[in-house]
Amino acid sequence: MEILERGRAALERLDVAARAVGHGLTWIHGSGTTRVRVHRPGTGGRVLLVFEAEGREHGAYSVSGTGFGRATELVKGACGPDVTRARVLVPPQRGAVMLLEVSAPGPWRLALRPAGEARQLRRGTRLTGRGVESVVKAAGLRAVRFEHHGDGPFRLLTVTRSLHTGPVLADGRGEARLTVPVPDRCLLRIETTGRWSLYDSGT
Repeated sequence: MEILERGRAALERLDVAARAVGHGLTWIHGSGTTRVRVHRPGTGGRVLLVFEAEGREHGAYSVSGTGFGRATELVKGACGPDVTRARVLVPPQRGAVMLLEVSAPGPWRLALRPAGEARQLRRGTRLTGRGVESVVKAAGLRAVRFEHHGDGPFRLLTVTRSLHTGPVLADGRGEARLTVPVPDRCLLRIETTGRWSLYDSGT
């Protein structure tokens, strides 16, 4: 039984890693500022927006939704010399198609995935990533350990159930290793262009 459990856990880790680097995604490609129609998974609930921009161009990027009754900015950030990545949960919208406006200084690609593919931070786990990402924090974790690797700015903030940004838990610039108290049940969002780690602090 223990061997089966270890095997199942290994498969789950591989599955999460594959999703994190984009395996199995149906990408929509574009360049510059473009409006696109993207078929959404599911039947109207929130979804996970996966966005990547090539690292050849410097400048700002943004993705906005135009089907929420008004234009709603879903994610924005800076493009740098490395590939820019974002994985963010976006609010529910009626209809099977999302209308998005994407702006980036160079080539980009995006995909919509089920909200359940957002990564989860559980007790005893460690997540690593690059760029902007929504993370589902399990109940019972009262503090998290956040590490930022790089010279640029970073923010760690909470996100409400309606996926609006909440209080900023930590912000700064450059290398950082912080233990941050967090609400019991919440979504977290990391905003940076660099690499980061997030894990249970054990408290």
